[in-house]
Amino acid sequence: IHSRKMNVHPDVNFEELARSTDDFNGAQLKAVCVEAGMLALRRDATE
Repeated sequence: IHSRKMNVHPDVNFEELARSTDDFNGAQLKAVCVEAGMLALRRDATE
């Protein structure tokens, strides 16, 4: 749900992500998605 409006790389494994975040609530899942986006932006800025 939180990644629906994001540009997501085709290599993202949503099944593994779901297994890894099984105990997360909605706010925590949103934080993971936002942080992943920020990391991608930072990576692009340094390359």
